[in-house]
Amino acid sequence: MKKLLAILLCLYLVVLTVNLTANYRWYSQGGDWRFSILFSLGLVTLGWLGYMPLYYGLFKDRLNWKHRPYRSFAISIVISGVYGVVLMVSVMKLLVLTGVLVQDKSPDAYAINSMYAALFAMMCGLIINGQLFLSRWKKSVEENERMQLELLQAKYMALKYQVNPHFFFNALNTLNSLIAEDRAAATQFVNCLSRVFRYSLQYGNERTVTLRDELKVAEDFLFMIRQRFQDKIQVHIDLPQQAMEAHIAGYALLTLVENAIKHNEISREYPLTVRIFREPGYLVVCNNYQPKDTAMPVSGIGLSNIQERYQAITQMPVVIEHGPIFTVKIPLLL
Repeated sequence: MKKLLAILLCLYLVVLTVNLTANYRWYSQGGDWRFSILFSLGLVTLGWLGYMPLYYGLFKDRLNWKHRPYRSFAISIVISGVYGVVLMVSVMKLLVLTGVLVQDKSPDAYAINSMYAALFAMMCGLIINGQLFLSRWKKSVEENERMQLELLQAKYMALKYQVNPHFFFNALNTLNSLIAEDRAAATQFVNCLSRVFRYSLQYGNERTVTLRDELKVAEDFLFMIRQRFQDKIQVHIDLPQQAMEAHIAGYALLTLVENAIKHNEISREYPLTVRIFREPGYLVVCNNYQPKDTAMPVSGIGLSNIQERYQAITQMPVVIEHGPIFTVKIPLLL
């Protein structure tokens, strides 16, 4: 608010300077400088008071400065100009109706005054909304940098998970038993392990990936998990083909599947069921909630990271629902 008041004082100074410069000769010849100056300052004050609801009610909160900053800036300038014209015409008509002006001004006078009012209002909009534009632009740049950092962290944590000794220990034990029992399954297991590694290298720098690509690596990961837990884990995937080209944040689906396995007990007494399906605008991952007594501190990207990354690319929220069925809904980006 202090900045806005400072701008108002600067506008007073500009108006006085322009008024005195433009009307000096007329004032020196006996022109009514009191009315002219009071009219100018009063018009600025009235316009300022009317501009504040417009600024806070429309420009600041309603325009999409985050995703369409240039368009929002242009709209704010145009509306400011229109506001200046409406204000000038309204005030001039009010002066005639109240008798302050003995007779109405000519159309040319209205046009000239309206032009000056529009230019002045647009200048005000340029100053005020320019600051808003710059602040939102700076915030957008910072969010983009934060997004890149989080993406690198996501890649690092995914790689760290994959080279985690526990992961390799369990994977090699499972592979060892498969080689003795089912060589075809063992070969498929090695191929899945290879694709999980390759996915991190191939898509590590991508902000978003298609659901199709993310689902492939999630299915490879689930194949390896099912070889270990057998019928103790059930996974149901129900996704239409038209949803496959939608985009999601990289590693988001893989992380949710990881978390379901990492944080829940999986045994014959407590089998785990994971469901993956689509709701309008969302990809949904849910599982029966049966937390371990002591969850292993396995590295992962985490729900908070997914939420923050989605905040940087869409206004749709990540929805988390706790209960007997733990559910996470992540936006599908078209």
